[in-house]
Amino acid sequence: MTDFQAKVLADSTEPGRNSFNLVRLVAAILVIISHSFLIPYGIGSKEPLYNLTSLTLGQHAVHVFFVISGLTLCRSVMLSKNMADYARARFLRIVPALVGFGLFFSFVMGPLVTGVTLGRYFDDLNTWLYPFSVPVNFQQAATPPAVFQTVPISGAVNNPLWTIKYEVFAYLCLGIFASIGLLKKTRYSVAVLILAGFLTIILQPYQNVNGLGALFQAAKFSFCFLLGVVAYLCRTLMRTHVVWLAITVLLVVLSSQSPIALLAYILMDAHLAILIGSTNFGLLTQWTQQNDISYGTYIYGWPVQQFAVTAFPLLGVFGFGLASVIAAMFLGYLSWRIIEQPALRLKHQNRIAGEKQQT
Repeated sequence: MTDFQAKVLADSTEPGRNSFNLVRLVAAILVIISHSFLIPYGIGSKEPLYNLTSLTLGQHAVHVFFVISGLTLCRSVMLSKNMADYARARFLRIVPALVGFGLFFSFVMGPLVTGVTLGRYFDDLNTWLYPFSVPVNFQQAATPPAVFQTVPISGAVNNPLWTIKYEVFAYLCLGIFASIGLLKKTRYSVAVLILAGFLTIILQPYQNVNGLGALFQAAKFSFCFLLGVVAYLCRTLMRTHVVWLAITVLLVVLSSQSPIALLAYILMDAHLAILIGSTNFGLLTQWTQQNDISYGTYIYGWPVQQFAVTAFPLLGVFGFGLASVIAAMFLGYLSWRIIEQPALRLKHQNRIAGEKQQT
């Protein structure tokens, strides 16, 4: 049962009192659905939503990821005893799952989709190095030989991992901000938010230019992330009633075809994410609080879809999307139970051990 009563954001920022894990999971699913229009047909194909907003469903979903990360990690960094504790927590949240994915791909999925003999496959050094290259090089990690050679987007093992380097960049900047005291004054974060928005507008025409494209993405994702940070810093003032969403939607309509249209869409994505995340959806909220499978679902979505195109090339968009979502969520659940949850327990054990040493 949902709860859309008017309240301030501070009522929903404590663990166990929000649906932010559910929002992240929905965002991961939307990325998979978005790619269901791309992977079977190749680069250049666009999903229907693109014609309406000039952004794909997946792009909207990634904006949501960064907003929720900014919101939740601002709380985390402000509660951390020191930056070493914060860095350790971020490492344990990001890296083990990537290594786990690399091992799964190299030794389970890869042998099923390679175009070379298994002898050549396992003789190739990249097969053995891939699990350790992924957390460093992300989507550009050298892959095992001749995988996914018969699909429209040939050889692409896990393209969505490109966003993780920008998330790591955001984590680093947030840690620096906290360590020098900038988070103690909300106006500093607001100033950097405005700067990121300005840079996003300036760099948007150059988003497909080498070098400048990376700067554009950094500015855009910083804007998303900082929206979450500022929302947390202003949590006692922000109202989360659904009626306020009309203002954001109106801004999107009024800014259509203007240079600020992208920022307006990001604001709408942020508003929806925070509004939905501040709502209780009963059993769905409870389950996702206990099982945060969004990260794993996101990581496994693309390779699962590439595998599905390889094994079942005649699936329609609906069947392809549904099968991909179910398979990615299953692997995301396994990643959570086998790798991510134990890693988070290690984080908590390290924190408790540190507290005992100080007493």
